[in-house]
Formats: sequence, structure tokens, C-alpha cells
Amino acid sequence: MTHLDIPEKAIDVIIAMVAALTNIRLYPPTSAMVLKSVEKVYPAIQEIIQKAGDLVFAESENNLLISGQPVSEKDRKKPQVPAFHALLVNFGIKTLTFHQGLGQSELTTFLKILSRKPEDVQKAGGIKRILADSHLPHIRLDEKVYMAMSRDQQILAGMDIKDNEFVKYLTGEKTVDKERIKEMAADPEWISGVFTSGLKYITEQKEDLSPRKLSEKFGYMIRSIDDISKHADKDQVSRSAAHSISRMDGDVLSLVLTENLKSVMDAGLFTQIVDQLDDEKFKKLAVKIRFLHEKAGAVGQSAWFPDHEALDLALTHLMDSEKAKRLQDGIQEKYELDLALKKEHAVLLKTGLNSIMKGERHCFMDDRAMQNLPDTVEKLYQKGKSRTAELLIHRLCDGLTDDD
Repeated sequence: MTHLDIPEKAIDVIIAMVAALTNIRLYPPTSAMVLKSVEKVYPAIQEIIQKAGDLVFAESENNLLISGQPVSEKDRKKPQVPAFHALLVNFGIKTLTFHQGLGQSELTTFLKILSRKPEDVQKAGGIKRILADSHLPHIRLDEKVYMAMSRDQQILAGMDIKDNEFVKYLTGEKTVDKERIKEMAADPEWISGVFTSGLKYITEQKEDLSPRKLSEKFGYMIRSIDDISKHADKDQVSRSAAHSISRMDGDVLSLVLTENLKSVMDAGLFTQIVDQLDDEKFKKLAVKIRFLHEKAGAVGQSAWFPDHEALDLALTHLMDSEKAKRLQDGIQEKYELDLALKKEHAVLLKTGLNSIMKGERHCFMDDRAMQNLPDTVEKLYQKGKSRTAELLIHRLCDGLTDDD
């Protein structure tokens, strides 16, 4: 799904949501009408957040925005759209964000809250208070998020800073007015939004950068955040950061958790992240960090691996958690399965490299061998085997001339 597809799909979400809210108000909670209408909303939202990460509705100057884009004139004529816009206004909601990881029961609870009369909600403490008491971690109100205003210019909602410039500052690619930023950094919500966007920016480079380069960028971003957030509420920043980090790709997540985050976050960050991981993602992460820890211990201190002490600390915290104790058998089973696959893969890779070095061409048709060659070449250079790396590159260049 491209960025331009999101508003179109989000209109389907609005239509389904308004229908569900109407049925919740008219029929008993257990009626088929209510259950079916709620069930239609969930997959519509999931289709967007699984591919785009978040779905954001915002109210700005009497306009409804979807992921930063104004609703088209054609869609504004659909009766459900102004009804939904009015709903946000009546509840005083500036932004409504559905995050990846959203569960159907979580959505159902939220829709039941939204179906109540605004004045009744206000008497009960306001919608933010009710949502907080209902424990809906993947539905956020008035969360400051980066919103696309045009193809090459983005701004933080409510701010006048271009996010592409600021995020590049966080990763060491650009300089900005640091003193002005420090003034805004006293707002923990702003810092949280910055942190989320920085993670997203770095994650998008995963295919183009080696693990070592990704780790360096994370480290630089962490130090930059620490430098500008001296006066922010670190507890609140930590909670938001945990939410953002827990939604990341497993490989990138393992890099984040093996960086030294103590200078930026409170001591409970690790626990907060673990609590927000589902069981399957947790098992994958535990096995991934265990493999990194074992390999780092085998080769000693190396630029290729995160600091061994940090890995040791990460693995200890992870396996001491209540979730690890509950999933102990599943983690061990996955570890043994992945270990067998790694051994098989190592044999295939070695065979493919030997074939390439001999000048054979058939190995270029093996996708698994080819996908690992960039990392293999980089490792050869890091180990001082530049002649072998250059010969491998030469053979690969020869392979590009092969008509097959």
C-alpha cells in the first residue's frame, strides 16, 4: 500500500466505524448487529496499520486529516465523514492514532466508549481519563505525530520544524539550531514523537545498511536525544519509547535492546518493552539475542558485534522476565530449530562461496547464497581478508556479464 492509498482505505474505516457506533447505540451489546459491525471495523484498520505502521485521524482548523492529508472534497460529501469529524470535535479529540499491535477486544472497548454521549463521558472524567483506565495501549489520543504535508516537506503536528531535517540531525546527518530544540524538548510528548520518527527513519534504512551501521545510527540518535532532553519527564518519554520500540522489526529491535539506553531512559524501559511484545515476537527476540551473545563470546570484542557486556546485560534482563519464565519451553524449542537451520545454511553458504571462488556460475542462481554476500564481503574486510573480499567481488562482477 502506497502512502496515497491510505486516505482511500481510511474512508472505509470511517464508514465502518460510524456504522458500528450507530449499532452499538441502538442494539444490545451481544446482538448480532453489533458484533458483525464491530468485526468489519477491525480488518479495515488492520489492513492499513500492518502496512503503514499507524493510522492517524486528526482535526485541524475544522478540517479532517488522514495521516496528514486533508480528506478530498468527494469524500467529504459522504455522510459518514462529517459525522466522524463531528464526533472528534465533540469529544475534543485533536488526533486519534491506531498503532500496530491493536487487538480486536481493544478496538471493541474503544468503540463502546466512543458511542457514549460526550456530556456523559465528560462527567466521568473525560475521554482521556476513561481510555487510560481502560488500558488501551494501541489507541492514543492527542499523540504528537509526524504528519505528511507534501511529498518533500513534513512537520510535527503543532510545530514548525521539518521532520526530515530534525530526524537527520538525530542520526548525525544534519545540523540544526540546538538551543531552540532544547526549549521544545522540555515537552515529553514532543520528545516521544521525535524518538518514534527517528526509529522509523533508521528502520527504513535496514535494507541498505549493515547491522554495524544501523547500530551506530541508533547510538548516535540515543546520545542526541539525551543531549536535548535534560528537562523532559523521563518516565513519560520512557513509556512512549517502549511502545515505539516494541513495534519494531525483530532484527532491528535486537539492535536497540543491546544499545546502552540507560543514559536516556529509566531503568524500567526494558520491562516496559518486554510487556508490550506478543509471545511469538518475544521468543524470536530471545533466540536472536542468545545467538548474538554466543557469537560475540566466541569471537571476542569486535566492531561487528554490539558491546559484549551490553549483550550479556540484555540477555540477562530478557531471560529474567516473567514472560521468559512462562515461555521457557517455547524459547528452547525455537532455539534448537533455528540452530539446526543456521548450521544447514552455513554449509550452503560455504559451498556457494567455494563455487564462486572457483569461477563457477551456477551458484549465482541460489537466492539464499546471494542475499548473504554483502554481509560476507563486509566481514571479510573487517577480518583483514581484503584480498579474498576483492577476489569475491571480482567474481561477482564477472557473474553480472552472464546472460542467465
